[in-house]
Amino acid sequence: MGSNPPFAATCTNFRITLLGQYYLPKNAIHAAKRANVPAKDVKHYRQRHLTCRLSNRYQLASIAQNLLQNLPLGGYEMPTAKTVLITGASSGIGAATAVAAAEAGYDVAIGWYRDRAGAEATAAKVRALGQRAVLVHGDVSNEDDVEDMFDQLDGEFDELGVLVNNAGFIDTAMRVEEMSVERLRRMFEVNAIVPFLCAKQAAIRMAWRYGGAGGVIINVSSIAARLGSAGQNVDYAASKGAVDVLTKGLGDEMAADRVRVVGVRPGVIDTPIHGKAGQPERVRNMSNSLPMQRAGTPREVADAILFLMSDKASYITGTSIDISGAR
Repeated sequence: MGSNPPFAATCTNFRITLLGQYYLPKNAIHAAKRANVPAKDVKHYRQRHLTCRLSNRYQLASIAQNLLQNLPLGGYEMPTAKTVLITGASSGIGAATAVAAAEAGYDVAIGWYRDRAGAEATAAKVRALGQRAVLVHGDVSNEDDVEDMFDQLDGEFDELGVLVNNAGFIDTAMRVEEMSVERLRRMFEVNAIVPFLCAKQAAIRMAWRYGGAGGVIINVSSIAARLGSAGQNVDYAASKGAVDVLTKGLGDEMAADRVRVVGVRPGVIDTPIHGKAGQPERVRNMSNSLPMQRAGTPREVADAILFLMSDKASYITGTSIDISGAR
């Protein structure tokens, strides 16, 4: 795409004008927390802040549309901000994506919940590459924690360019008739609802209709969504199928707001997730039966994610890409 500096400058000035009053209340939320203001009061303030933010941006949306219609776009797209939030970045694909992003010049927010040591190790690798690393803690299955995570992010970065929805959950292998409702609820809560909650917060920050500069949302699904995982983890496969639908629907919904939404469906990847499913030897046992006679690596998935994050993938949205070695 050809560059158009006057257009870029106009858009940047326009956004600064719109958002100048936003950063003060955003920082005030963090100040309130540091001053030990009761959590219920902080939440009330945050809800008022968000309502005001959305209301103001809806009112300004028509102004933005009129402005853009009168500017010579010339195929110009503003580049995505070099900041990324990766959920579940303590290990595996999330950690590999954080390192790959840092190598490409991104500052990285590392989402974590239980594995602080893993998150710290990922952060150290990012910083060793000369990029900023921020640890963002929260239980992504809790909506208040998701809001807190994005509040933490707002306090560190002026703008969010990319969200990688990577946090996920898998349980031990079993047949469907053996699955409890508690297991099913947990599976869909973490794997299906959490990506919605995180995408919602990212969309509020990225979408042009709210004064954002656009951005990219990457949803990490699984090849199980296509294969079904019969006799092992049909619930996991079904929850990842929901992620694929989110990718398609949200991609269509956000296209005019300069937000791309893309999914990746990894196959058998050599990560700790197999041990969590009670099958620590799964990769070794399956390798010879796979089409390429080996499992994939987290870095191979991370490199695909990095391409989809980049402006080189500027016309890819609303779709999911298999990274499964021909499965």
